[in-house]
Amino acid sequence: MHDFSRPSDPPPPGNVISRLERLLPALVVALVAVLALRRLDNTDTWWHLAAGRWIVAHGSVPHNDSLSWTVRDHPWINVQWLFDVLMYGLYQLGGPSLIVIASAIAYSAATALLLVNLRRYVGPVPASLLAAWAVIISQSRFEIRPEMVSYLLIQVILWLYATGRVVGRKRLWFLPAVMCLFANFHSLFIVGAVVIACQMAGTLLSEVPLLPSGWRRPVDPRVRTQVLATGAAALAATIVNPFLLKGAVFPIVLMSELSGKLPFLRAIGELRRPFDNFFVTFSLRAYRIFFFFALAVLVAALLVTASRSVATGVRAAKGGRRAARRRLERAEGRKRAASRPIRSLLEEPLQPAPQVDLGDIAVLVGVGYLSLLARRNIALFAMAGGPPLASCLSVLAARMRVPVSTASVFARRALAVALALALIAACWFVASNGYYRWNNELHEFGLGVLGMCFPIRAAAFMKEQRLPGPLFNDFTNGGYFSWAEPIPGGVYVDGRGEVYGASFLGSYGYQVQRPTEWQAEMDRRGIQTASLFHWWPNHQALLRFLLSDRRWAVVYYDETTVVAVRWEGNVETIARAALAFLREREATERMLLEPTQSWQWQLARARGLTAYANLLATMGRFEEVRRLREQLARLNLRRG
Repeated sequence: MHDFSRPSDPPPPGNVISRLERLLPALVVALVAVLALRRLDNTDTWWHLAAGRWIVAHGSVPHNDSLSWTVRDHPWINVQWLFDVLMYGLYQLGGPSLIVIASAIAYSAATALLLVNLRRYVGPVPASLLAAWAVIISQSRFEIRPEMVSYLLIQVILWLYATGRVVGRKRLWFLPAVMCLFANFHSLFIVGAVVIACQMAGTLLSEVPLLPSGWRRPVDPRVRTQVLATGAAALAATIVNPFLLKGAVFPIVLMSELSGKLPFLRAIGELRRPFDNFFVTFSLRAYRIFFFFALAVLVAALLVTASRSVATGVRAAKGGRRAARRRLERAEGRKRAASRPIRSLLEEPLQPAPQVDLGDIAVLVGVGYLSLLARRNIALFAMAGGPPLASCLSVLAARMRVPVSTASVFARRALAVALALALIAACWFVASNGYYRWNNELHEFGLGVLGMCFPIRAAAFMKEQRLPGPLFNDFTNGGYFSWAEPIPGGVYVDGRGEVYGASFLGSYGYQVQRPTEWQAEMDRRGIQTASLFHWWPNHQALLRFLLSDRRWAVVYYDETTVVAVRWEGNVETIARAALAFLREREATERMLLEPTQSWQWQLARARGLTAYANLLATMGRFEEVRRLREQLARLNLRRG
């Protein structure tokens, strides 16, 4: 009988490490969940919610702009309308916390499927390492935007191709449905179309006799027909959207119109090239290393498979038969050759050398090129290029035939332990906001809204005081104002660059930095109320103008926004708002200066203190600035 009073023997070290290796993918997904569970801090989320509200209220998708008052005649090809409706529905059910949770679930699911796709080619340790690398690159895009669905659908497409190109399987016929859904969720469906086109091209190129045999994977004619037919159907399915052909070609038009050539667009960080030296973050450094690593692996896989194609055929004809004869001699020596004829041994097939998948190669090249166009595409390269990269790595490993040794086993186990510990530590580093503090990013782990990023109190003040319109607002505040509607009639501008167009945005960017031209435009349009997000360096000239020009009266300011009303015709409104602002100003400073206790770094509070102190310094109120900077110093020394 077993003695339960005695402790059982510990499992062998190898078994413990094996279990740890199998646990690594789960730890990577846990890190993604922690990274994506961040308070709502992206201004574009608000106009997505506003668009969803409009669609639900009217029961249709608008074809012209419905959120601004400046470009009502401009067409709005809102291919992400389904995402807008979904987010609005979730917001109505559970507020901002529910859409934060939905975001974390979506990004976690995309990463889990990425790991499934990687594991088809490499073991759990390299798969987890590649996935963690992709997460580091992609985490800056873990926002409540349509990307949360796009990354998942891209992995679904890659999985369908990885598992569906088999005789008798019909799952590739899910591609048209996936692309139809994709084309109504986000303009990044163009990436899904690129993947499909690359797989179709790779299937056709595998039959070209001029290519090295190591580049030509045999494809069953039935599978080839299915790949081409389902791919064509999937590409055609993108027309099934409220805008039909215009919606299907919209991503191409968007890339050409908003290419970042305008000075104003070049100032938007996500539109800059990834190899520019502007605001180089940890994610950007990780991307640059990943890009050159992928390039090296791609070139090596192509060279190795091409250079060994002819040699493999010669060895198969000569060395293969010699090996067969040696096996026959050993069999005869053991007196077992009687049951195996000599001819069968000489003619037994050899194990074919692994070949590159030209479809995967094309996908890796395609998404790599897209990543070079703008920083917002580097996450696409990491997520969509990961499985093709793993495919190339598996080909290299098989061709090199590195023998398994004690040293290699020890190295793999040591890497597994180190990676597990690093992932656990990273989860805490992110949850405490230490990572964001170290990387100089304004995010905070948690639920709800990161209020310091939006003009929430300014919008409430404008609505309560019934400030007159039309309204001027800057690009940053436009997203939240489209949702809050502080002044009826719509916003001046927001983050939907494709709606406003290059001409409008170019003029706006020029005028914001030149107050004289800005004033002329305000006079022409009859603007009565102006609001300005005062953090950015290119807003400082206009900020000083509003504070000093006699045509404008500043009636409100806080850590994010300054609000001014035109004196002419609004004297009573300005007097009423000025009295109400005394109470609002006290509330703002009390909120910024009150002590807090928290286990997290208070990054938003620190940024708010910095911005408010800079604003007061611009206004010449240096005694108040000193108190704010003392509180900021205390926050920077400790959490909470």
